[in-house]
Amino acid sequence: QKSMKQNSAAWDTDIIAFRIQCGINALGAIHTAMESGSLDPSSYIDGLFCVYDYLDTNCRELHRALGIPESGGE
Repeated sequence: QKSMKQNSAAWDTDIIAFRIQCGINALGAIHTAMESGSLDPSSYIDGLFCVYDYLDTNCRELHRALGIPESGGE
């Protein structure tokens, strides 16, 4: 029973880590687009908030999966 639960937690953390990496990649793409200067920086606000929310949600899920109390944030 314990081994199955540990395997499930490991699987969950692997999925969450992948999601966090995807969010970081999205943030990098937004940063690159902002640096190109083709659009006003304010046009990226919604995209930046979306990435922030996505990373925050996945960070909270990671804390839950690992049994770590949340700290900081909102």
